[in-house]
Amino acid sequence: MTKFVFFVLWILLQLGPLVPSVSAQEKLEITLTEQDYPPLILYGKPESGLLTDIVRESFRLAHVDVHFIEVPNNRAITGVMQGLYDGSYGWAHSAERDAKLLYSSKPVYSLRIVFFQRVGEHHPWTILSDIKNATIGITYGNHYSDEFSALVNTGVLQTDAAPSDVSNFKKLLKARIDLFPIDLD
Repeated sequence: MTKFVFFVLWILLQLGPLVPSVSAQEKLEITLTEQDYPPLILYGKPESGLLTDIVRESFRLAHVDVHFIEVPNNRAITGVMQGLYDGSYGWAHSAERDAKLLYSSKPVYSLRIVFFQRVGEHHPWTILSDIKNATIGITYGNHYSDEFSALVNTGVLQTDAAPSDVSNFKKLLKARIDLFPIDLD
């Protein structure tokens, strides 16, 4: 059951006032970080994923050469915040990110976040604080919602962080966590 929506946005998409005037010989080149997030972002596969295709085509229409570099999930966003890369895509808003990054003015793709759990186990809830007795797997670098972060920061929700979504699914299967929030797709 879906309880909150995660908006996927990308940085530097609206290049209008940010792009300096360039001649026909000069072409703006940028490097974007990406992390494997099937089926939206597929790195190292013949197809690149729906969101990657949207990003690539948008920059092509703006006459910008875009290069993609795969980095671990947390580095994909923190590297942009540190100025190591020009941008990234597929990230939700958070207060920290909003203070340091630019986003497209409208969501490009909306995801439905759900809690995955082991077969046969039930963690009924109506509001997030109802799952305070469950251990929730989270992925470094991801922002689930402002409400979720507030409940984690005040100690209401108990989390166990991992470097990737795959790691969290493995922890879920081994009963090291009870729930894992991720996009339904």
